[in-house]
Amino acid sequence: MHFEIRKHLLDYDNVMNQQRVVIYALRKDILEEEAVETILDETIANVIDTLSESYIKHTEIVEHATFEDEIKKIFDITISMDGVNNKNFNEYKKRIVNLIKIRLQDKNDLMGTHFTKFLKFIMINIIDSRWKDHLLSMDYLRDSVGLRGYGQKDPLIEYKKEAYNIFAEMINRINFEISEFVFHVQ
Repeated sequence: MHFEIRKHLLDYDNVMNQQRVVIYALRKDILEEEAVETILDETIANVIDTLSESYIKHTEIVEHATFEDEIKKIFDITISMDGVNNKNFNEYKKRIVNLIKIRLQDKNDLMGTHFTKFLKFIMINIIDSRWKDHLLSMDYLRDSVGLRGYGQKDPLIEYKKEAYNIFAEMINRINFEISEFVFHVQ
């Protein structure tokens, strides 16, 4: 009986351990100065992709103004989606990325040698803050998922599904916060 309880707890801990490995690897990469700007480029690309997925529904671009507002809010650049349709959106997206890179280069020029240290500081602080919040969420999830057994669902499978969703949401939130902070700092 005690073996089964320990085995069951270990299964839950394995889910957290996989997430911990991802976060600690990301932190390690950030602390190595060569990787910081590459990670920021990936972060920006992820944010642009997420926004694109949010505002492109099947074959039609919807909510132009909201997309423009989100780009302004996060990257502090003004864009216009006049004449943009689903066929030319990928080209338009490349132009947005180029504008963002120009804005990022301006930030780099402004801060000079301190830019990489600044990026590291911002990224590590945001990741650490979101990771702490995530750990609390996972504790709550572990406590609540046991009740799913009453609904004829395997609590471990439900825990893995929801843990993945919570983790993906945390990574997304980290990407958005890093992007917004980097582009709005004065």
